[in-house]
Amino acid sequence: MTDCTLCMDCSSACEAVKFELVKPSKTLFEKFQPLPAEIWTYILILAAIPITMSFHHGLRSSKIADEMLWAKTAHFFEQFINFGSIDTVGLFAFLYALLFSVTAAVGGMFIAAKILKKDFKSVFYNLGYAYAPLFILGSLAHTLETFFTRGYDRITEGFALGFGFGKIDVAPLAKHGDSWLMIFGILKWVAIIWALVILYKRMKLLDAPTQKKIIAFPFAASLIIFFLAVNIYKSYILDTYGRVKSRHGMMHTSKTVSQHHSQYAKYKNLG
Repeated sequence: MTDCTLCMDCSSACEAVKFELVKPSKTLFEKFQPLPAEIWTYILILAAIPITMSFHHGLRSSKIADEMLWAKTAHFFEQFINFGSIDTVGLFAFLYALLFSVTAAVGGMFIAAKILKKDFKSVFYNLGYAYAPLFILGSLAHTLETFFTRGYDRITEGFALGFGFGKIDVAPLAKHGDSWLMIFGILKWVAIIWALVILYKRMKLLDAPTQKKIIAFPFAASLIIFFLAVNIYKSYILDTYGRVKSRHGMMHTSKTVSQHHSQYAKYKNLG
């Protein structure tokens, strides 16, 4: 296989090689030897991209962004620590996303293992493959939305400078709040349904009474439920309190606010 050029001549020369249409996630519905590193990769990427971005970028555009736990934590530590150019709110949004995600995944699976009377590692690493759609489609949804709202213009302007066309001003293809962007949000709901289906299929592979599986299922789905709750909460906050008109990439920290106040006071005194 190291010399394979993907010419696919083997498909007509060998009966063991064939093209076959299979259901999505078919291999995840079967028994196989799980790899712990894969499960932790799913959890960490899910925390680092979809959930952190929902915390920081999604809720940062709301009118009560400063009331969020990660924003308050950032403002508190900024009183004692100089973080320099680090986006402090983003940093703590990531840390909280990581904490909540790992707690939901490990805690839920631990309770599920107790209910099923199975070894925790066996339950965690076998059922954890249900997290795959969350980080794949969740990350894809955020990436696509970001490209249209603040990626396309920056990429185009960067290429223009790189190829010597000079500085050009390119408008984004969309702005936050545009109704058609909800198309990308649908991917997150597909991810949730897909994850629950995989979890259901993999739960059936466990040797345990059906009644215990039913009771253990919502606990095993804790991370999926948390992901669902984050998206519902973000929609609720934005619908209830509204969005700010524009932030244009400003870092939403008290440090930035205090700098503006200091500059204003300085100019006022000079006047």
